[in-house]
Amino acid sequence: MKPARPSVPRVAISSVICLVIVGVAAVNYFQSPATDPMAVPVTSAVISPHCQADVSQPVISDGKTMNVSAVAKLTEDLAQRVQPKGAIPNEAVLTFVSWAAMSDFLNRATAQGLVVKGRLDSLRSVRVAFDSLEKLRRELLDHGADYEGIGANFPVLAPGLPPREQRNGGGDLQFGDALLFAIGAGPEVNRSLWGKGVTVAVLDSGVAAHPAFSEGQVTHVDLVNDGQPFEGHGTAIASLIVGSVDGAQGVSPAAKILDVRIAGAGGSDSFLLARGIEMALARGAQIINISMGSYGDSPVVAQAINHALERGVVVVASAGNDSAAVKDWPAAYAGVISVSGVDAAGRLAYYSNSGDPTLAAPGVGIPSAYAQWNKPYLAIGDGTSQAAALVSGAAAAILSQGGNVLTTLSKSALSIPANKQQAGAGMLHLPKR
Repeated sequence: MKPARPSVPRVAISSVICLVIVGVAAVNYFQSPATDPMAVPVTSAVISPHCQADVSQPVISDGKTMNVSAVAKLTEDLAQRVQPKGAIPNEAVLTFVSWAAMSDFLNRATAQGLVVKGRLDSLRSVRVAFDSLEKLRRELLDHGADYEGIGANFPVLAPGLPPREQRNGGGDLQFGDALLFAIGAGPEVNRSLWGKGVTVAVLDSGVAAHPAFSEGQVTHVDLVNDGQPFEGHGTAIASLIVGSVDGAQGVSPAAKILDVRIAGAGGSDSFLLARGIEMALARGAQIINISMGSYGDSPVVAQAINHALERGVVVVASAGNDSAAVKDWPAAYAGVISVSGVDAAGRLAYYSNSGDPTLAAPGVGIPSAYAQWNKPYLAIGDGTSQAAALVSGAAAAILSQGGNVLTTLSKSALSIPANKQQAGAGMLHLPKR
């Protein structure tokens, strides 16, 4: 029996650029990254306790043997690592060689003029703020041997859509009500047990209460704790994975959602994303969906991703919506299932990044749940965020049936007009079972 359609109004959304039909103007919930999407991402190197005069080598010292030239090199290297283009100003993420080194730092941070804004014990990492780079430099000069790595903290945002003049000229044919049929999950397929026993962590803006979710299906962990209503983006993503009402049908309605809220109205950041990944692992998620991204390569995020992959957890991430030929991070990390968006004609979607993703999925005219100020809506949206969510839903179905996610997704993907650089293995399609 088909569930009854909830009596909730519809809105039209473009990923997170939302036109809310309530008699008010359009609401832009998140900004696109300020960085140049075509720029080469900056990777922060591991630092060493040894002073080197060569500019190609790290220049962290114990503070006893550095000459003026080496100090200048350290200052330059430090600025490049923690304040590259697009990084959050006056912040850094510090990773320590041991628990003892991290504990010692926490005890002296205030005296060093550094403000601790967060800690991630599982990765021996601390997020700090400073009003002067000199204070951070002095800390490193005095205690360089305590550090394993240092890097920038980048904004992590739900992708918006590029201005019309910057779009890639790709497809815009909507999937609409044919969405599930297009990926092999139409009404002819009994999906009632798809995802049973599988928990999907949604690292996003929070999942609001909505008729699309069954009682007890969503567990909440709020890492933002700002007291504000959850943004609609996370609700839409979760509904595409597990939703079970008309207008918001998910791929695997029997799966569970672990809602790890890492973003408020201003978005998120690399450190909070890493915390979200570690929280998902601690809570036993088998799949992690990240429909957010950054153009900055963060060592602490890379380390958290590696933790997940080492444990056999499936990580799915959106490629990005900037019409760029590169993928966002964390979609760009090896081992992550990266997802671009295509339209109903199988063409790369008009907004989608490419960069040789793992596969593509529907990303134009996607029906989902939505929420604004804790009120439930139904929505139609475009974006690689939605495409990634559909892949996570498919992954839950595959895991619940004992399959290998990457192998199944790759082998069953449909050949489409979009090429490999744009769509990887092809468009998401679940095999007949």
